[in-house]
Amino acid sequence: MSNYVPLLVTIIGAIVAGITYVVQKKIDRGETLLREKKEAYRSYLAALTDVSRDALYASIDDAHMRVLNETNARASHAYDSVQLYASEQVLRTAAAVETALLDWRLSLSEEQKHGDADARKNFLIKRSELIKEMRIELFGDESVDLATSASLQRMLWNGAK
Repeated sequence: MSNYVPLLVTIIGAIVAGITYVVQKKIDRGETLLREKKEAYRSYLAALTDVSRDALYASIDDAHMRVLNETNARASHAYDSVQLYASEQVLRTAAAVETALLDWRLSLSEEQKHGDADARKNFLIKRSELIKEMRIELFGDESVDLATSASLQRMLWNGAK
């Protein structure tokens, strides 16, 4: 029996090391996915900001329209990345943001340089809802309180004027 003790200790050590390796790889993969998701969300929100800024100037001339088209392409690519990582709720909210953005952009014209105010406000509200959903997904329900969401929505609402 005493001859088997070193062998048993070695086998148990190998099993523990194998389990530890598998668990650590799973943790590392989860952290990598979370980092990639955060970057996809950050890129998409930045692209939305750029599109909403560039849309205000697109009716001025062709050069601004070209800039908007480039920004739209970048936003579309960022949206595709979000679709790879997002939960169903974030995807539904992102689709609502895309629809609201399209409605607002369609209201832009020579006469109405900033577009329909209600359409723009709707876009900004949907964008704030998207940020809230992304925060819930990334950080959990505890990190998103009503005061933060309300102040974010007020900030976006006031920016629409």
